[in-house]
Amino acid sequence: MKRHNDFSGGLYILLVILVAVIILFAVAQPAGAVRCRLEGKPEALDPVTVELLACLIYSEAGGDACSDACRMMVGDVALTRELDPRFPDTLEAVLTAPGQYGTWSRSGVVWPARASLPQERAAVRRAYATARKLLSGEHSELWGLGYVWEAEFPQGRDVIEETGLYFGR
Repeated sequence: MKRHNDFSGGLYILLVILVAVIILFAVAQPAGAVRCRLEGKPEALDPVTVELLACLIYSEAGGDACSDACRMMVGDVALTRELDPRFPDTLEAVLTAPGQYGTWSRSGVVWPARASLPQERAAVRRAYATARKLLSGEHSELWGLGYVWEAEFPQGRDVIEETGLYFGR
């Protein structure tokens, strides 16, 4: 009786396992992740992230004096920080870092009391709309240029002023 060295069955099984592992790694994400959010191709906008960003935008640039461009820039600075190795790697951690964004390092991200006033409804809606735009991939002129500073005074380099706020690298 002659023996055949037929490995085709074993190779087929190995190939199926390899393809399954590749697919598993391609679609696996950490819990709560918003896939491709910062590349502008979200599968879904995470409501917590939208709220965090909207609260920031309203707190920093919510009034009627600030332009929509300024609101976009405020959001882009926080999102840029999230990608910058000098800062924490989640939006909430960026917003609650000590010495940043008022008292949020102690209180967590909270809406200012004035946000609940009837006359502020439009500003709050604008903040949410701006957050959704940013998280959907629409950005300001600052996006991708390394702007990580935003304040009511100049800081950093290559400072740009927009509606009373200063943005720097």
